[in-house]
Order: sequence, then C-alpha cells, then structure tokens
Amino acid sequence: MYTLLRFTCLAGALGSALLGAGASAAFEIETAKPSTIDYGAHPRPDGWVDFGLHAPAAETIDLLLYDAPDARTPANTVPMARSGNGDWGVRVRGPGIGPGLMYLYRATGRGTASRQAPFGTVLNGNFVLGDPYAYRTQDVRYSKVFSSTPFVDTVQPVYAGGGKSVVYEHAADPKPSHVEIRPEDLLCTNCTFRTTRRGSPVSLPKPEAPISVSRKAD
Repeated sequence: MYTLLRFTCLAGALGSALLGAGASAAFEIETAKPSTIDYGAHPRPDGWVDFGLHAPAAETIDLLLYDAPDARTPANTVPMARSGNGDWGVRVRGPGIGPGLMYLYRATGRGTASRQAPFGTVLNGNFVLGDPYAYRTQDVRYSKVFSSTPFVDTVQPVYAGGGKSVVYEHAADPKPSHVEIRPEDLLCTNCTFRTTRRGSPVSLPKPEAPISVSRKAD
C-alpha cells in the first residue's frame, strides 16, 4: 500500500533551532514500507528508491532529502520504519527521486556517549548522519560537515551543509570484460609434466595467439 504525502521541512523558530538556517522547497513524494531491507540506497527499475540501515539503539530515524548541494535544511523529512532486528527502512518515489539525490539521516534515542565518556553511541537529534553504506558522498572534511564543535550533548545544530550521501546507480558502471595476457608473460609454478617414455624430453607447443583470461567482477 502506497501513501501520497507532501512532506515539508520544519518552519519558523523550531525549524531553525533543530535543523539550521536556510530553506528548501518541499516536493510531493510517495512513501512505502519495503518488503525487505537492503542497507544503503538502492534505485529500482519502477522508480522507487529503497533506503535501509542498521541502528538497533535508535528510537526514531528520519530520512532527510536535500535539493541543493550546500543546503543545511532538508526539503523533505521522511520517517523510517523499524523492523524487529533493529533495521530501518523506507521506500520513496516521486519527482527528483533517483540517482544523484542527496540525503542524510537523523537519529534520536538514548545514546551511551557523554562529555565524561565520549566514546559511545551518539543519538542526538541535532546531528545529521551520513549513510555508512553509501557508495558516493560529498566532501566530508570537518569544515564541510560541522559549523562548530560537535559536542555529544550539543543543543543547537552544527551542520555546515556538506558531506551528504548521494544515491548512486550501479547500472551505469562499466561491464566486466577480459584481459589479454601474452604467452611470454605466463608463469607456471609447481607444475608436473608427464612423458610417454621415460627419459624423453618434454616439448610444449608454443601458443599461436594471446591467451584470454576472464576477470571476475568485483
């Protein structure tokens, strides 16, 4: 079952306090719960893009969709659905949804990190989070992502507008091919040769043409 919704970013003082300065125009999109969750962002042939990640400690996760490379405020905020094993997912379809779409996540919950113990899980809604499974991202240098020091208990937005994850279409990747190896470049190690008569010299035929060896795709 699909739902046609018009998601808009938070407006006014509340939006500025939580998500930072700037405004983006919302656009109409369809959302649905995926039947299975694949980590990362996956464009489908029917126009849907499936988003998924694993975050068992989170209580809520929002998918943030952006319409400009340096936007600090998302054009659309889409709540994600949680499965029983701590996976989160959502399907999105509509104008502007597809390869090249820029996105981030926002997670809330009871994190384990604090000023006294900074090494742990940070689930602060004032942070935006990149997709750990993304194939493409923008520049993730510190100054591009953070506008000020990101303390674990920060109460104001620190997002500088960079470092967004980008939906990537693997169908455009080069297809696996083959490589040609010259006979003189071949090396045989730990080989055993048999002859029909004991003591007879071994004579190996010389290949008349380069040998093609298939290369397995990554």
